[in-house]
Amino acid sequence: MRPRSLPLLGAIAALLLAGCGDGAGDVATQPIERDERTADATYVAIGDSYTAAPSVGDDVGNPACRQTTANYPRAVAAALEVTLTDASCGGATTRHLTEPQGGHPPQLEALGADTELVTYSLGVNDHRLFGRLLACIDLGVADVDSDPCERRFGLTTAAQTAHLARERARLTAAADAGLDAVADRAPQARILVVGYPQIVPSDQACAQFPVAANEVALTARINTTVNRALATAAARHGLTYVDLQRATRGHDICAEDPWIAGGSPQAPAFPYHPYAPEQQVAADQILAALDQG
Repeated sequence: MRPRSLPLLGAIAALLLAGCGDGAGDVATQPIERDERTADATYVAIGDSYTAAPSVGDDVGNPACRQTTANYPRAVAAALEVTLTDASCGGATTRHLTEPQGGHPPQLEALGADTELVTYSLGVNDHRLFGRLLACIDLGVADVDSDPCERRFGLTTAAQTAHLARERARLTAAADAGLDAVADRAPQARILVVGYPQIVPSDQACAQFPVAANEVALTARINTTVNRALATAAARHGLTYVDLQRATRGHDICAEDPWIAGGSPQAPAFPYHPYAPEQQVAADQILAALDQG
């Protein structure tokens, strides 16, 4: 991977919205003037455990946040040869932009007037969405032939569409506010909104993801709902959306070549979190987005 230098905001042309697809938002941009460079660019990564990448590499930073040396922010920073402040923390929600998380300071505090690049990836922990997904696993182990998760959360097939539409609206509003706050704290920064990978299968469960057969579609819709909210917020702000769901399609927990660990990880990773290949793909997608403008 060749070294890159991060362009200054003054050389970035206006972003033009091109569209928002299934779980993704694509933007068309004018190319960046690559000769406008900075000698000591700064990059801040905002996110949760899907950014921190627990157990994938050696632990660094605040032990409670489970950041590791193999996470995508460090791969991006190394490729760009920039100074990284990794503000990500496992379990973070969008409220942890402005509130401390245990001993971890509010993530917005990592930003400043000199910040030139921000990657933003929060939302899957809001309203306990990821917790519900994990609860579906636990319930499915005990009741694999019916719909225990639907019963537990009142999400019958008829109610799912309306419920997830409400969740998407809430997540979009939270991301809107979060991105506004990031832009206020880092007015010179190029901000990339990074989605979540394809975590769960869309068709059938497996030993590593033992949800009830009737509820595979529900867990997949939760995954997609979060990404659609982030893509919508990115589009509203004229920001680039990095579509990891599309980039990791076919590598979910139950895939032949999974990039997301299941309940019993087969390589260094935390259960139901990314393996190293997913983090490298995330880094590659971010770098490609920067190259494209």
